[in-house]
Amino acid sequence: MKKQIFRWICMISIATIYIIVLLFVRLSSTRNLQVRLYDQWKKIYVVSKNGRSFVNVSNRSNEKKSLSESQGYGMLVTFLAAEKGYASKKDFDEFFKYYETQIDKKTGLVSWEQIEIANKIKKSSNDSTEGDLLIADALIQASEKWPNSKNNYRKAAKKILNAVLRNNYNRKLHILTIGNWAEVSSHYNSLIQTSDVMPIQFSKFYKVTGDSRWNLIKKTMLKKLLYISNNNKTGLLPDFAWVSGSKAKPVRASQIVSKYDGSYYYYASKIPMNLAGCSDARSKKILHKLMMFFSKENNITAGYKLNGKRLNNYQSATFSAPLFYAASKYSRYLSLYNQEKYFLMQNIQKNNYYGSTLSLLVALKVFGNSNTEGKR
Repeated sequence: MKKQIFRWICMISIATIYIIVLLFVRLSSTRNLQVRLYDQWKKIYVVSKNGRSFVNVSNRSNEKKSLSESQGYGMLVTFLAAEKGYASKKDFDEFFKYYETQIDKKTGLVSWEQIEIANKIKKSSNDSTEGDLLIADALIQASEKWPNSKNNYRKAAKKILNAVLRNNYNRKLHILTIGNWAEVSSHYNSLIQTSDVMPIQFSKFYKVTGDSRWNLIKKTMLKKLLYISNNNKTGLLPDFAWVSGSKAKPVRASQIVSKYDGSYYYYASKIPMNLAGCSDARSKKILHKLMMFFSKENNITAGYKLNGKRLNNYQSATFSAPLFYAASKYSRYLSLYNQEKYFLMQNIQKNNYYGSTLSLLVALKVFGNSNTEGKR
């Protein structure tokens, strides 16, 4: 009897040690992956000068260029890296300080584009809603991690969000416009960029500001995406759409940015990441129809027409990383998760800020503690 008990104790001890070793190896491997990608990304894309940092998106050797979008992603990446010990509060604050220098005094929003050539900086007079939303989100998350700066970060976030509602909000349609250039008198005032639909962030914004318009924006913009989703078999969504009353329709080719404006392309690629984890029924319906389409694709490529026809034959992390993130939230998409994780094995690419940054952002979000509204 004693021998049998001893045998069981030994077996349980060995099994426990085995599990601990596996967990250690997995955590160590994950840490090495994140550190590798973060260090490469920082070396290639982050420019630090006079205590300020920004993400350089230019591929030209004689200029440096920052976008409000890249600054938002830079702040989010740095915050997530700091949560895991790869970066510091000082690193985050250097991005924050650069952001403060780019605020337009008239709108209170960040200049969409800043180009530096020969130490001279030229700023765009317009803003891009997405960039300001990303920056506000980063500041809100940082306020929870660093209590000593909580008031400062939240105050800045509130200013951004109030400025967005002043400048980039259609009061009749209750949607966010894509920038302050889409004025009330402009036809573009009824245009939405689908990657601006961030329901989890909208809920955060309401909690921070107490402004119920953020809940209304969340409800209205999800309804518009759902309308488009319900009106095609694939569930694919376009980069841009026109809103009219309760309806929405994809824009035609070359109306806004490129010939793929009405297709699932580089803006819409972020939709799975933006919707994943949201508990709203509309968001779930949109996401799962989209994910079911991609679950049937053996090889996901860069861009699709809304009917499901491929636009290109090559793969791109810009499309794979957001899908991988969404798949990580739901066990039903395990096959898609395994299929799309290839991008994690790649090094950060030069001259590809967008795909490289999304890859790193997802790697930091998936293998760590990220807050979401919903449950797996």
